Amino acid sequence: MAKASEVAYKLRTLPLGEHKLIDIIKIIIEADQYQKEGLFNNSPFGRIFNKDYDDNFYPDEITKQLKELFPNGLEDLWVDITYQRVLKLKKIVDHLRRKDMHGGDLMFNKMLCGSVDIAVRPNGKGFVWDGFRRCIIAILNGKRFIKTSIEHHDSSTSIEDCRRLEAFVYEIKNGESESMAKEELYKSGIVYQKEDALKLQKVIVEMCVDVLGTNPGNPELGAFSEFQDTVLKERLGSTDYLVQASFKQQKAWSDPTLTGYLTCGLAKFLDTLDKEDEDGNPLCPNIDIHTAHPNVNDTCEVEKALIIYAKKHKQTDLCANRLAGMSIESVAFNIGRLVMGLSKSQQFELLTALGFEADSELMNQLTLVPTKKALAA
Repeated sequence: MAKASEVAYKLRTLPLGEHKLIDIIKIIIEADQYQKEGLFNNSPFGRIFNKDYDDNFYPDEITKQLKELFPNGLEDLWVDITYQRVLKLKKIVDHLRRKDMHGGDLMFNKMLCGSVDIAVRPNGKGFVWDGFRRCIIAILNGKRFIKTSIEHHDSSTSIEDCRRLEAFVYEIKNGESESMAKEELYKSGIVYQKEDALKLQKVIVEMCVDVLGTNPGNPELGAFSEFQDTVLKERLGSTDYLVQASFKQQKAWSDPTLTGYLTCGLAKFLDTLDKEDEDGNPLCPNIDIHTAHPNVNDTCEVEKALIIYAKKHKQTDLCANRLAGMSIESVAFNIGRLVMGLSKSQQFELLTALGFEADSELMNQLTLVPTKKALAA
């Protein structure tokens, strides 16, 4: 048995060249803490509890070619580490722990696995050139015979040229593939009712904005990643501030897209003015601004000021000078300075309430350095 860190190091530093898949499995199952967790119990490799291989998981017509070429299935296959990505133990463990839609163990899923790609070299060795990790997940879930796409190298091809061709197609299929954006993950999460996606959708509907057609007929919300972090990491006292910010922003600008950084920054501004310290005193006692969400007979001071500001400025003008790690706080300060016209003393009060250090260069940069640079929505 070995520590997980030792196993991770062995996997991370596998020598370049050919490795039999089952030998890599033998390294992984040495991780003592994951044996105790029972992550390998669904295969023959569990130390205390284990199961035999399920060699009939797929219909015979799907695994026929694999069985004919390699009688022990995935145990007979190889991986060429020369061109494969570094194998990270944490990624394997995350997959083994993954839950299905109903909260049970996902185990091995046919739809997720799809088909792994194997190239048979002239010497008869079969190399998994795409689907290396899926094969590991399969074996550790007791599946030796899975769905594969098998191609044979030309019999006259050298081993070096086989490796070159495999590396070439591997790079095209993986290195140049388009990863899913956070917006796309949110959209698909709604379909299978992922908790975080539904939480985001609720706020999006309340804000009367749209993200990838999930709330059509409304302005599109930009900077989705910042919005997602603001909601899920609970960077505001309430998501009601995002709703208020959206309505005020839409009242000021009639653009088809709401600049997401401004939405979140405006929400942070409203939230900060409402906050109190442990003794119940306002964090910004000298900034007396009517921020309440307007009703039919009233328009709050922030909304009035935004409408005036919007006549000569773009939304993105308020998103300049964002500081790393404090993006929405920076925008909130810009609103106080440029829209609300706060005095210098009020600006420093707001900066302190937003979490900036009172004597930091960052505060001086925000208060003293003007910019016309407009940042992306």
